[in-house]
Amino acid sequence: GQRTVQCVGVAVRRCVYALQAQQQLQEVAGMYGTDWMRLWSLNAALIHPDLIMWSGGPGRQELMVGHLYQAASEETVGKVAARMGMTLAQLRTLNVDVEGDGPLARGQHLCVMPNSCVGQASTHYSQLQYRDPAFFVKYKADDLPLPEPPVQPRQEP
Repeated sequence: GQRTVQCVGVAVRRCVYALQAQQQLQEVAGMYGTDWMRLWSLNAALIHPDLIMWSGGPGRQELMVGHLYQAASEETVGKVAARMGMTLAQLRTLNVDVEGDGPLARGQHLCVMPNSCVGQASTHYSQLQYRDPAFFVKYKADDLPLPEPPVQPRQEP
């Protein structure tokens, strides 16, 4: 007989997990190698971490499992993982399309789950002075949105 082969493209939103019926926060946290507290902090609409979150009724409930991160120039998978306090395995679990430890494309989106206890507190951006022209040059080179200038307090005469 004849055989037909077709390809189907599937778009998956980064950092979003669609809950299955009767799943709880602790179960999903285990799937991503984290704890319920980190997932709960990513989902402000959840009022209590121990309640069954979705009973399988109409519609679906989504859970944020990370923050969307936009890679800057000269970043690698390993550098992003180290900065966020993640292992390469954790980063790959959240980004199944990322392979190896090679360079990332400028502007490439990744899902990250920062661990503030082991992540890097400073970056090359934190070494630049806000009013220093190099600050703006680096932001422009990476196509990142520029922050608003700081508001100077009004001084009374």
